[in-house]
Amino acid sequence: SWILSGFTIISLVDCTSEVALSDLKSTMIKIDPENLVPDENLKEIFKSYFDVSELNFGLMLFNKKEKRLENVPIYENVFTNHILDFWINTFDQEVRESTFNNLSHNSKPVVISNVDHLDHEIKKLPSFSILKNNNINSFMVIPIMKDNELLAIMEFTSPIAYSFNGLKLKKLEFFADMILFSLSRFTFERNNQIEAIIQREYTTIHDSVVWKFRNEAEKYYNAFLGRKMYTLKQISFKNLTPLFGFSDIRSSSEKRYNLMLEDLNEQIESLHDLFSLINSDSEKYLLALDIFENELNNDIKADTEQRFQRLLRDEIHPFLQGKLEIKSTKEIKSKIKDYFSKVFVQNHLFYNRRKNLDESITLVNRKLADILDENQIKAQQIFPHYYERFKSDGVEHNLYIGNTIAPEFHYTSKVVHRLRYWQLKTVCTLEQEFQSFKTNLPVPLDIASLIFVYNEKVDIRFRMDEKRFDIDGAYNSYYEIVKKRLDKAHIKDSTERITCPGKVTIVYFGMENQKEYLDYISKLQKKNILHHDVEFLKVEDLQGITGLLALRISILTQNMINQ
Repeated sequence: SWILSGFTIISLVDCTSEVALSDLKSTMIKIDPENLVPDENLKEIFKSYFDVSELNFGLMLFNKKEKRLENVPIYENVFTNHILDFWINTFDQEVRESTFNNLSHNSKPVVISNVDHLDHEIKKLPSFSILKNNNINSFMVIPIMKDNELLAIMEFTSPIAYSFNGLKLKKLEFFADMILFSLSRFTFERNNQIEAIIQREYTTIHDSVVWKFRNEAEKYYNAFLGRKMYTLKQISFKNLTPLFGFSDIRSSSEKRYNLMLEDLNEQIESLHDLFSLINSDSEKYLLALDIFENELNNDIKADTEQRFQRLLRDEIHPFLQGKLEIKSTKEIKSKIKDYFSKVFVQNHLFYNRRKNLDESITLVNRKLADILDENQIKAQQIFPHYYERFKSDGVEHNLYIGNTIAPEFHYTSKVVHRLRYWQLKTVCTLEQEFQSFKTNLPVPLDIASLIFVYNEKVDIRFRMDEKRFDIDGAYNSYYEIVKKRLDKAHIKDSTERITCPGKVTIVYFGMENQKEYLDYISKLQKKNILHHDVEFLKVEDLQGITGLLALRISILTQNMINQ
């Protein structure tokens, strides 16, 4: 055994702050934005780092769209936001928004070493009790900025006076970048998750109303973070002024019917020629073809085309395919191959003329829709509104305008007037552009345009089952009924339709609207967009709809202007 005697000199270095800073950075890095789990050790780490034995901290995210602060649901049991609650309750919305705007120029933190040193005016405020009730005697409030934009506001509080000062604030700089990085990651992933909810639950949404869907998606996502159940609420907008119009391809159904007859008659004629060459086993097919030819041209039925299609698919085409596989003359094989080259594989029918019509309609729809979408950008600058368009045999569009869609903008009746003028001018542009490319269409087409003026307010609601907005409530259904019956409406006491190729028809109810639109027409006449041949019409009484009036006027094309 042995004995050690003497003395030692031990040098101790306080590395509490360094260890706490290292722990803090490790905790921040480990945060998974896709699977947030609150780390309750954060409070202890901050206590060690700031050397404050009693400390609470909080953080609220900034909602840029609504200019307000929001809690982080998953951290509700970790964060205490007493100072931010005090500030929110002390100042009104206007002051808070002004403060948020000023932060981009001056984002200095606020450090109060002792709340007893605050101004007497502040101490008199009822909201000051938030500080006293929560035993807050010292605090720091730090805006977290990125590219001069506010991301969040962080707070540190303590019941011990003089716990926080300029030196403690200086220590914050050593992990400020890590906080910014973690918040940016969280915000990025949160936005992705919210967008995913919107796409999954609502599909693509127009920019003007996406804010309301985003609010609902945020509530859904926040509930998910907080491990709570949440049912998505209905999205609706009330008291909107509707604008409706269409540029309809004239007589497209009649054209499609006539081209169908031409295609099928050509096919029957080709089969007649083929069977006259084949001779053997063709008599029964010739008889069937004669029956269908007579039915097509004299007594066509709803299922005539379908029955002819079955005859081709089940009997005639297998018979002809068999002739290609056995010894047949070169002439017969050549004729059969030539016949099948004209057959549309999907339905066994000659389809070339109708295919040309479909291509023409598709081209017209695409061109008109592109022009409408391009002009919509200017319309949104007048006032943000909900816009939708549909393509069928032509293009129709709906606009819904009102303060509930864009509450942050000043809304007056002038907005409606400006958008009505925009709509009329845009419909004229559609007709003018159509005239410039119509000669290039495989099948000649014409369009007829209409605008429906409706003064009453309507509500719209997003239908989750159809993933689209629709008029809400039976009391608003009258508007939809009128819209659907205008397409084929006639001039009163006449067989002539109210719409006419080369002209725009404006349907309305009263003389006030007539005066309004005559003013728009006058402006467009001065710009060489509209002719001077204004017609004043009465619309025939429709089922449950009477008293409709209409203005009809020719749209000037470049050729007409040149002449």
